[in-house]
Amino acid sequence: MPLAPLSDQPGPSSGFDPKHVTLPSDTVQALTESEASYKAALQAGNMGSWETDLRSGLRIWTEEGMALFGVDLPDGKGCVGGPNDEWVAAIHPEDRSLALELRQLAQTRDSFPAEYRIKRPSGTVVWLSGRGRVLERDDAGRPIRLVSIMADISDRKAAEMALRESEARFRSLFENAAVGMAYADLDGTWITVNQRLCDMLGFAEADLVGRSADELVEPPERGREAKELDRLLSREIAHAAFEIPYRRRDGSKVWIGQTTSLVLDRDGVPLYFVSVYRDISVQRSALERQRFLLAELAHRSKNLLAVIQGIAGQTIRSVETLSDFKTRFTQRLQGIAATQDILVRQDWTGGDLRQLVATQLELFDLSKARISVSGPDVTLSADAVQSVGLALHELATNALKYGALSAPAGQVRVRWDSQADGSLIVTWIEEGGPPVIAPSRTGFGSTVLDRMAASSVDGVVELEYAQGGLKWVLTIPGKHLTIHVD
Repeated sequence: MPLAPLSDQPGPSSGFDPKHVTLPSDTVQALTESEASYKAALQAGNMGSWETDLRSGLRIWTEEGMALFGVDLPDGKGCVGGPNDEWVAAIHPEDRSLALELRQLAQTRDSFPAEYRIKRPSGTVVWLSGRGRVLERDDAGRPIRLVSIMADISDRKAAEMALRESEARFRSLFENAAVGMAYADLDGTWITVNQRLCDMLGFAEADLVGRSADELVEPPERGREAKELDRLLSREIAHAAFEIPYRRRDGSKVWIGQTTSLVLDRDGVPLYFVSVYRDISVQRSALERQRFLLAELAHRSKNLLAVIQGIAGQTIRSVETLSDFKTRFTQRLQGIAATQDILVRQDWTGGDLRQLVATQLELFDLSKARISVSGPDVTLSADAVQSVGLALHELATNALKYGALSAPAGQVRVRWDSQADGSLIVTWIEEGGPPVIAPSRTGFGSTVLDRMAASSVDGVVELEYAQGGLKWVLTIPGKHLTIHVD
């Protein structure tokens, strides 16, 4: 850098002034052009420079250097050291010790880097970066003259800070997201995974990084992700979204909804894959449950239509008038509907026996004082609910028309008891009614109470037409029920 020697004699404060030297014209021209080029370079790079003479304690600033620091000194001359050192005063207080340490590098190095902040008189904080260079040393090797050139890098620092903040925000999002996230190389191997994905699969981060997601997928589904990644690489699709079952570390299955995208550089070259993983086990379970219920509904509907058809046929053969048929058939349909309501509330999985008894008896508006119900809490299977419900309806109908409930003093006892083998005995006993006469022919009621009730639950029926009152006993195997014990 063409700076004039430092001295106490009048002369140029910075740069070269041809008026004070007699040189050949071509040399003067070359030096003038060099000075102009140097100043242009400083201005274009938003840079400034100064020379420090440690012997005289003077600092000579270029115009660009003073503009960079925001100082205005007569003839560009400043002080080195002491309370009037304008360079030390301009350095940001938090960086002052660092800047002084950097200058100490001149003791052992001819060229050294520097980066620090300054605070201009206006209050503006500026980031500077550049180098210092030793121009001269004394006989002991100590630096006595240095030159420094620095550039304003505030824009670059602001961009770096914004980038760091952006990366910190993304890292926070990545680590604290409510969904699993992962980066994978172009072969599908996980590069990094977040904690949510680790929790989802039951593995530590170190166990997942370096592995392919395909290794943890249920065997029948393996290879599916690789096909989707190939479609992404070929640009056939913009992103891949699919649902796939994974196997956790403990061996359990977890359904995951996965969305994967391909990240490209600015030239469109593939860099890596980024995937989002969501635990959709609950949704899949609900979907499978819905499918089961729809299939069960279709099955039950077919069975119900067959039952109704059978009821209609049996009822029309047991009545003499159309009015009687309408009454009996309607009552039986009401009994079936009440049973169906219980099954629907329990998603067709079964029903509570106590509720079933109460529902069927309520259809006849009977006095509770004439009917006693007792037994443990029991849940019947769907098949058992339907058949027992039909049997209870027929028993109540017959008791009201011909049996105990047709007489003022008649009573009915309904009870059920669990057995040691897990089976259940349901008993209907009538007392205080008119003398019981066994039916002369087998009608719909007898069919329901005997053959239908027994066959539908693989059980045994005992039907006794005793003189004191009808007694009906149904034994239901344990596979058709659940007994709840407090």
